[in-house]
Amino acid sequence: MLTSLFRNADRRNTLIINGVTLGVAAGLLTNARNGASVAVAPWPVDQPAPPVCCIVPMRDEVGNVGGCIGDLLAQQYPHFSVIVVDDGSTDGTTAALAGFTDPRLRVITGAPLPPGWTGKTWALAQGCAAADPAAAWLLTLDADMRLHPQALAGAVAYAESRHADLLTLLPLLELHTFWEKLLVPHAGELYTLLVGAMDRVNDPGSPVASANGQFMLLRRSVYEALGGWATVRGEVAEDWALARCVKRAGYRLLMAQGRSLLRARVYAGLGELWAGFSKTLFPAGGRSLWRVAGVIALLTVYGVLPPLRLLRAAARLARRPGQTHGADRERFVLALAQVGPLLAVRAALSRYLGLSPWMAVTYPLAILMGDAMLLWSAWRYRSGRGMTWKGRRYG
Repeated sequence: MLTSLFRNADRRNTLIINGVTLGVAAGLLTNARNGASVAVAPWPVDQPAPPVCCIVPMRDEVGNVGGCIGDLLAQQYPHFSVIVVDDGSTDGTTAALAGFTDPRLRVITGAPLPPGWTGKTWALAQGCAAADPAAAWLLTLDADMRLHPQALAGAVAYAESRHADLLTLLPLLELHTFWEKLLVPHAGELYTLLVGAMDRVNDPGSPVASANGQFMLLRRSVYEALGGWATVRGEVAEDWALARCVKRAGYRLLMAQGRSLLRARVYAGLGELWAGFSKTLFPAGGRSLWRVAGVIALLTVYGVLPPLRLLRAAARLARRPGQTHGADRERFVLALAQVGPLLAVRAALSRYLGLSPWMAVTYPLAILMGDAMLLWSAWRYRSGRGMTWKGRRYG
């Protein structure tokens, strides 16, 4: 009787975990592939082009100066300018910027960081303040972005046609090392679970708001009506904070795929990955410990427990190859039924991201590393220790 009871419990657990697995996996895969894609297209010659000012904050970005600024100045768009805010760089960024002589480019030396501001919001505020008064749109970019020559034309046309006030695009991710392939896709999932899915971001009736600070196209009039970057001056996750302000004020927020227009290598090594994601994970989740605990519990049930059960069941079979019990075989089959759907969905997501489907087998490790980053981020902020990034401390 007890054996039957345990077997029934195993079956019920399998059904429950499979339901969680399929639900979470399908949601994450749908979100990764969700949203309209902004197409590569030239600006129509018969339509007036609203002036755009592109603002790029740079602090020790010597390796990105040529690619980012070169791509910006090569944009096939009738009316735009570029402002770079050199935020106290000491690595050769200043000299690299001096090599550009294009009249559309203006380099500003950043002023000292005032109290209550983060480095990026202060740099962005200075850049926006120096923007061409005629600019109807402000485009803020991270230095790691690489742009198709028609990226600006495509983004502005998309925003204008859909009456967006803030358009943020998701780039094609360049993943080179094992740690990038492991952690960058999973970090995207963590942000989705902490903040909300793309369809909710684009729903005017939903309070969910998010943005990708690598590429944010904002109407100048809306920026000024909101009070500019001063409104979110102390926020580490300034892109999410500004998106929330935009949506709360009743303006139109849109997030879309920009994979044909943009590409970026976010962080290069494990140390950069850990520091960069830890800096923003807890703030992105609203600094809520309950949300952190819920995400960790969900991901553990979804992606860690099923593989552990399969390994345990396989080990029991391997210890007794000649005298396998029916209960052991059933446990193995049930565990396999839990892991199979998980691996299939993860393989599909890996293929979508241009990775080998075999990266699916590393997903439990990605979850454990992601959980550790999330816990580290929460502990550092809640304890008052804060995070350090490019020589500055964020508390």
